[in-house]
Amino acid sequence: GSMTVSRDGQTYKTVKIGNQVWMAQNLNYADSNKTEGLKGNVKCYDNNEYHCKVAGRLYTWAAAMDSLGLFNKYGQGCGNGAWCWPIYPVQGVCPDGWHLPSETEWKTLRTAVSGGGDLYDSLLISLTGWKKNNGTDVVGFSALPVGFYNSDKKLFDGVGERAHFWSASEYSYDASIARVKPKDNAYNMYLGSTHMKSSGWASLTDGLKANFYSVRCVEDSQVPDSTYVPYDHSKPLSDRFSYSQFTDPRNGRSYYYYTATSDRTGKSITVMAENLNIGEMVYGAKDQNDDSKIERYCYANDTTKCDAFG
Repeated sequence: GSMTVSRDGQTYKTVKIGNQVWMAQNLNYADSNKTEGLKGNVKCYDNNEYHCKVAGRLYTWAAAMDSLGLFNKYGQGCGNGAWCWPIYPVQGVCPDGWHLPSETEWKTLRTAVSGGGDLYDSLLISLTGWKKNNGTDVVGFSALPVGFYNSDKKLFDGVGERAHFWSASEYSYDASIARVKPKDNAYNMYLGSTHMKSSGWASLTDGLKANFYSVRCVEDSQVPDSTYVPYDHSKPLSDRFSYSQFTDPRNGRSYYYYTATSDRTGKSITVMAENLNIGEMVYGAKDQNDDSKIERYCYANDTTKCDAFG
């Protein structure tokens, strides 16, 4: 398919992969008059406008997240060297109706393409343009080897060999990796052709927020967050208990529950087998209001964590 963006008149190819609709081309938005946060935070490879026309622009994480909150406030404050608490989905620099994919949404793409196994680079990269091994591009994602701008070395790198796409998720800190600082790093999807014939996996990895990477937008879901089902309710959680389901009429969310009976007393109790997930998310740094509205906190201020864990 295709879609035309009203803010600058550009048309992009789109592709449905699993239940997601993705842009099949890299974003090429550059109006820094309307979007002040792009000033100094967007580049064409090798500073050549022609490359942007062919393969889109490269953005810092602050620009990709719209850290100034010019489109909406969901990614506000998410710049280089600063902790941030986005509300998902983050529109970021993406056009209306589309958003910057979270780490979870990139994982959903991986699962849709690989069927749950290892995802090889070749399945997502384009049929031409790669120095070593061109891809099979089986789903039409058509990743081009645009490379990136390395902010530490102050140079463009990796053209013909790799592609990086920003996510809307900060990198999870690993204490065993001293060089990684969460406030300086965010997740990106890395695709490369170096070892593709044998073991080249598409991987979610950390990248400096100050680096310039490509942006792919994913269409806003038509299913509201409140109806998200974290488990496959067609399969039992375990063989030990017999699970049933009920639906919370307040938001249409389904839950597993089961009845446990004591062998000693014969008494029974019926309990939910999933944590409750209802209400409007409140930033962790703020207090919930003492009113009649149901509110909730989500781990890392990420609504997808509420979807998964309650």
